[in-house]
Amino acid sequence: MQSPTSTVVHVSIDCLCQHNKMACCQKYKKWKSMKHNIVSEINHNLGVVHGTLEGKCETIGFKICEKINTKECTLDQALDAIVEFSRDCATRENEIQMAWLSIHLALGLCFEYKVSNKATIRRFLKEVLLYSRGIDMGLFMRDILHYDDLSSTNEAAAKSLYCLSFTAGFMVDMVEDGLGDKIFVGPARVVYSHLARAQKVNYLDLPIGHPTLTMTTKAAISSYVPSTPLGLACESLKPNVVLTLLRYGCSPIGKPIDFLILTLGSQKVVEQATGLKKMDTPLENVKLCFEYCLRAVRSIKVRIGEETTADTINDRGQEHVHFVRETAADFIPDDCYKTPAKLKHLARCEIRDTMFAADREPVVIYQLPIVDSYCKKYIDLML
Repeated sequence: MQSPTSTVVHVSIDCLCQHNKMACCQKYKKWKSMKHNIVSEINHNLGVVHGTLEGKCETIGFKICEKINTKECTLDQALDAIVEFSRDCATRENEIQMAWLSIHLALGLCFEYKVSNKATIRRFLKEVLLYSRGIDMGLFMRDILHYDDLSSTNEAAAKSLYCLSFTAGFMVDMVEDGLGDKIFVGPARVVYSHLARAQKVNYLDLPIGHPTLTMTTKAAISSYVPSTPLGLACESLKPNVVLTLLRYGCSPIGKPIDFLILTLGSQKVVEQATGLKKMDTPLENVKLCFEYCLRAVRSIKVRIGEETTADTINDRGQEHVHFVRETAADFIPDDCYKTPAKLKHLARCEIRDTMFAADREPVVIYQLPIVDSYCKKYIDLML
C-alpha cells in the first residue's frame, strides 16, 4: 500500500511537471510568434549594424514601409508586430532602449500613413509610458523645443505636433493601467504627489522621465526629479512652445507658474542691480510665458512676501498656493488673484474645460457655430 507521504510527493512531482510543461508551452508559443514577427525578422537580418540604435530603428521603419507598400503586410499587422517586438525587447535589460525606440517607430508609421484614429495613436502614446517612466522628449518635446517655427510647414516638427494633437483631452487611468509605479519613482513621487495619488491624470501633465534620448536601465531612475512638458518649456523660456502645450490642455498650476514667478522676482532684482532694460529678451520671454499660462487658468492663489516657491499640495483637494516675492508681485494682474476675473476670461476657461472633458482637440473651437473669428482665437488662447 502506498503511504500518504509518497502520494503527496507523487502529486507534487506531477504538479511540478505540469507547471514546467505549461511554462515550456508558453515559451514555445512566444518563440513561434516572435519567429514570424516581421519586425523581429527585419531586426535579426540587419544583425549588428554600425551607427546608433536610432539609425537602426529608422532602417527597420523603411523596410516595414516597403512591405506595406508591396502589400506583404498591412499597417495594422505591422503595428501589432511592433508592440509584440517592443515588449519582448523590454524583457531584456540590454534591449530596453530598443523597446522604447520601436514605439516611436510605430508613431512614425502612423504619421507616415496619416492615421487619424485616436484609439490607434493613443495605444502607442500609453505604451511608451511603460518604458520611459513618463513622457519623453523623443515623443514630441525634443523637436518642438529645438525649432522656433512650429507651423505645419516645418517638417521636422510636424510629427511632434501630430502626436501632440492626439493628447488633447487624453486622460490616463493610473490605477487600471498600473502606471503609477512606473512613472512616479524616487523624488517624482514627492514632487508630483497630487498626481501620484490621482486615479486619472491628463496625459500631458505626467512628468517627463528622461530629458534626453540616452536611455539605459543602468541609470538611477529613482534619482530623477522630472519635469512636466509644460514645466520644461517654461524652464527653457520658449513662449511659443508654452502656448502650444497650453492650447492642447497642459495645466500651468504648480511647478510651471511657480518657476516663472520665482524667475520674474529674481530677474527684477538683477535688473535693479545691473540697470538692465525691461526689453531684454530673457525677461520678456519669462513675462510672455507667464502671460500665456495665466490665459489658461481662472485665477491663482498667491501668498506675497515669501522668498521661495514651494509645492503646498498635501492633500488632493487642497488648492495650490504660489509663494511670491514682493519683487514679482507687479507682474501679476489684479484680476488673477485680487479682484474677480473678467467674465469673458471665465467663459473661455469654462468652454475649454468642457471641450477637454468631452475629449476634443483645439481645432473643434474653429467649428463652433455663430462665433466670430476673434472669439474663436480668444478661446484658443491665441489672444
